[in-house]
Amino acid sequence: MAELFTVSYNVKRSLLRGFAISGITILTYLLIMIITTPNLHPPAAVNTAFSKLAYHLWYIY
Repeated sequence: MAELFTVSYNVKRSLLRGFAISGITILTYLLIMIITTPNLHPPAAVNTAFSKLAYHLWYIY
């Protein structure tokens, strides 16, 4: 039974890379939103970025 739950090194490495790339993508998206919306203060730009992202994810799927 324990053999079903062992995860290989390649799977662990792939998951780690996926999480790392996801984090970098989210940080890049936030940075672009903050830089390209100069009329908003940074906290307001972050709030807007997350609300737009949630809106797009909600209506795409």
